[in-house]
Amino acid sequence: MDLLMAIICFIMGLMFMLIFGWAFMKSLRTKKWLSVSGVITCSETNIRKNMKHQIIYAPHVKYEYSYAGRTYEGKDIGLIGRSERHAGYSENILKQFPVGRQIAVYLNPLAPKESVLQTNIEWIGLVAVLFGVGLMALSFFI
Repeated sequence: MDLLMAIICFIMGLMFMLIFGWAFMKSLRTKKWLSVSGVITCSETNIRKNMKHQIIYAPHVKYEYSYAGRTYEGKDIGLIGRSERHAGYSENILKQFPVGRQIAVYLNPLAPKESVLQTNIEWIGLVAVLFGVGLMALSFFI
């Protein structure tokens, strides 16, 4: 039983490290992406229900930008989409992105279809990686 628990801890820790480590590293890379001018074409709140049947509000934007003579459409505010049970959360974010507003779009120059409006470092990813390391270390002491 102890061996099974150790294996489960190790695998869960590894999963935390891989999944959240990737997101954290990608958020660091966005800081080096190119900035181009874009325009907001859609700004609305998506309303859905979660697994507990609670109403969830998520900001949804679309924007257009041009790079190297081509026009692209993006939809990501940041790397990690966020939603909340309070409508005010989405409304506060969308105030920054009204339709027609000229905005800075950050794009991956190696894959210009990949873009975001905010290049925040996702620190929660680092916390999750550290949690994963802790789980993996714990597996050696079980």
